[in-house]
Amino acid sequence: MKRDYNFILLSLFPVLIIILGFSFAFPLHYTNTTDPEYFYLLGGLNIAQLKFISGYYYHPGITLQILSGLIIKITHKVCGNNTDLIFDVMKRPELYINSINSTLLVMSAIVFFILGLVIYKITNSIFLTIFLQSAPFIDNFGFLQCCL
Repeated sequence: MKRDYNFILLSLFPVLIIILGFSFAFPLHYTNTTDPEYFYLLGGLNIAQLKFISGYYYHPGITLQILSGLIIKITHKVCGNNTDLIFDVMKRPELYINSINSTLLVMSAIVFFILGLVIYKITNSIFLTIFLQSAPFIDNFGFLQCCL
C-alpha cells in the first residue's frame, strides 16, 4: 500500500508538468513569441531530409534540430497528406511545431518521473524527492524554461 502511495506522489509533478504545459504552451500562431520556433522547424526539416545545412550548427540548438527532424519525419508518416514533406511542413507548420512541443513536454515529464524514482531509491525520503521534483514550480521562470 505504501509503495502505491509513493508511486502516486512521484507521478504528481510529472502529470502536473504535462497538464500545465498543454494548458499554456500552445498559442494559435507562434509568430507572437520570442523563441525561434520556425527557425528550429526549418532546421529540423533540413535534417529530416538528411541535409545537415541548418545554418545554426555552432549553437547548442542543433540537438533540438536533430530531435525536431526525427519528430517531423514521424509526424509526416502519421499525419501527412500524401504530399511532399517540404510542402506539408510549409503548408501546416503549426502541426509540426505542436508535435515537437508535445514530444518535448512528455520527455520533460518522463525525466522528472525518473528523477523522482532515482532520488527516492537513493535517499528513501519521499519529502526530499517531492521537493526536488517541485523545483520547476518553485520559480515561475524555471517552470517556463523547463516546460513551456
